[in-house]
Parts: sequence; C-alpha cells; structure tokens
Amino acid sequence: MESKKQGLQKGTHLLLAPEEQAEIRETIITRRPEEFGIPGSLWTLKKVCAYVWKRHRDKIELFFLPPYAPESNPDEYLNHALKLSVHSGDLPRSKCDIPHKTASFMRTLQHSPDKVSAFFQLNQVSYIIVRE
Repeated sequence: MESKKQGLQKGTHLLLAPEEQAEIRETIITRRPEEFGIPGSLWTLKKVCAYVWKRHRDKIELFFLPPYAPESNPDEYLNHALKLSVHSGDLPRSKCDIPHKTASFMRTLQHSPDKVSAFFQLNQVSYIIVRE
C-alpha cells in the first residue's frame, strides 16, 4: 500500500473570512492564557499556532518564518520605501520636518493601493495571498 501525503496540495490556499480573522485577533488581545489552560505562560508562537490550528485548520495554512527574515516581511519593504522618501530631497530644517515627511509619505501611500499591493508581489513574500 502506498502512503498518501496529507494536507493541502502545493499551491492550494484557503482563506479565513474577515470575521474569523477578527475573532483570532480579538481572542489573542483580550483573553488570558489561563483561560486556555496555560497557567503561568504567555502567548507564545507555539500556543497561538495551536489555538489557530484547533479552530481553523480546515480554512488556513500557517507559514513559519525564521526569527529574523526581513526579506520575507512586507513591513520591511514599507520601512525601506519610507526611509528612502524621508531621506530624499532637502535636509530637515527643523524637528518637525521628519514627522511631516513621514506623514506625507504615508498619506500618499494611503491613496495608492497599487503601491501598497507592490509590497506583496515580490517572490520573497509570495506565501501571502492578496485579495484584489
């Protein structure tokens, strides 16, 4: 008898509904570990993954990244773009200039979904599914 691989086929992705995502976030933020039988423990990656897997394993695929993997984190691409923007152009003349340039960049980004989407299109972050 041949053993079959279990789980989803490569390239198959399931998504949680926004309500389910909100439930997970709310649980992690508002509940205490003791309520889940984790006395004296903190919310660790292992405990959070066990909770998510128990409640949503048929709808979500978890990806584990190394502790330091900036190339796999879309936030790092945003940070890089922000720093380039803030440090470009004229030197700051006052303490207000840097926060002003930062807010200006973020406002521009807020109205440019295509630029935000670009942070998720790189091969290094292809494990993330972007809904259009």
